[in-house]
Amino acid sequence: METPNKAKYYDREELNVEPIREIAQEVLSEVSRVIVGYGDILQQLFIALLVNGHVLL
Repeated sequence: METPNKAKYYDREELNVEPIREIAQEVLSEVSRVIVGYGDILQQLFIALLVNGHVLL
């Protein structure tokens, strides 16, 4: 019987998330130019997409 894969946790100091944050901000900025007035919703949708989540619209 196989054991399930366990997620590996990292300390924030170990990861350099700044480049990812910059790219995410650029994507949200460009989408916000087309879809105006839904910044919070767009951010939540983007997060859901990144984590392979599901969203009810």
